[in-house]
Amino acid sequence: MWRFTVAFALFWCSDNVVAQYSPKSIDYQTSKYSHHLGIQINPLLKQIINISNSPAIDNPFLLKYAFRFNKTQTELTAGLGFDFSESDAESGLQSTSSDLSLRLGYSKRYMLGKRFEVGLGGDLIFNSRNIRTVNIQSVNFGQGALDSTVTTSRSTALGFGLGPQLNISYYITDHVRIGTEATYYFIRSEEKLNVEIVNYTINPQQNDVTTTTENDSSNSNDLSLTIPVALYLIIIF
Repeated sequence: MWRFTVAFALFWCSDNVVAQYSPKSIDYQTSKYSHHLGIQINPLLKQIINISNSPAIDNPFLLKYAFRFNKTQTELTAGLGFDFSESDAESGLQSTSSDLSLRLGYSKRYMLGKRFEVGLGGDLIFNSRNIRTVNIQSVNFGQGALDSTVTTSRSTALGFGLGPQLNISYYITDHVRIGTEATYYFIRSEEKLNVEIVNYTINPQQNDVTTTTENDSSNSNDLSLTIPVALYLIIIF
């Protein structure tokens, strides 16, 4: 935390070092719009600075983009996040999961001094989560007798929501800035769970297969607050 504080202080003090700087030096008269592409850099900073006790990042949006109208300093914004994991244990448990997050929004930008910029806007949210697990348990009794159970579960969740976004960024150069954001979203989700259990009984006398299926669904409403701990490196072009 102290490293981040020192870095932030150095950025602030650099206002007095770089004379006559302003991101408004971009020619807004000839360029009616600009593109702002950001990527979340917390994992990279963690490796470079070796922060062992950094706070958990609960912001799912790894990439964000803004189409800015330079004259009015308003933006059409978008965010994207995707996570995928897969595991296969020797015990017979296999698992795959994927998580997709999307957002679209609108924002208004305001300059604070020469280098700091604040944005206030609203977003529409969509997220999707899919988890699939397969558990195989088998018992060999010998002499051709085998009992095996395969349990497959599929969990899906779809969420929609909206809410405000507040962000602040610091211009390093005309075309590079670093920033963070805070959001407060209301999200309504629908979750579905399907469990299929297939039992195989094999012996010299007979072969039996029995299948059992269970289904469940639920709805939830959540208010999700994301504090400004995710840092974005933003390129302007």
